[in-house]
Amino acid sequence: LAYTFTVNSENVKGSVYYKYAVVFQSSKIDKDSYVQPKFKINIYLNDELLEEESYEVNASVNNLEFNLVSLPNRLIKWKDWTTVSFDLSDFNINDQIRLEFENYDCAIGRSFGYTYLVANNTGSDNVVTGGLIQKED
Repeated sequence: LAYTFTVNSENVKGSVYYKYAVVFQSSKIDKDSYVQPKFKINIYLNDELLEEESYEVNASVNNLEFNLVSLPNRLIKWKDWTTVSFDLSDFNINDQIRLEFENYDCAIGRSFGYTYLVANNTGSDNVVTGGLIQKED
């Protein structure tokens, strides 16, 4: 899912925030991180990736931000709602910002991952619009 907006005179004094919560269920058989469910956030400024703002996590993560329940043959991990915000006054008028959120299930079909997501703007009404993105791996 991608949210795209342009910084303008109405929203430049506001901020953008997004909130997400992630749930992963992984099979104890699928130990390779490259096949496990994952979640990615990429932020682009005028079509250039802001790498320092990127975030990626997969089901094999050993992170204290994640809760864990161990069941026979599988693990359930989740990260509670997390809020991220940034001030639009740090950008220039007519800068285009795109927030991309990608959620992946297990590559071999034994596990799943899903994400809850909310994005909003505090500077003006209806500035953040979203849509599905198509990517090829």
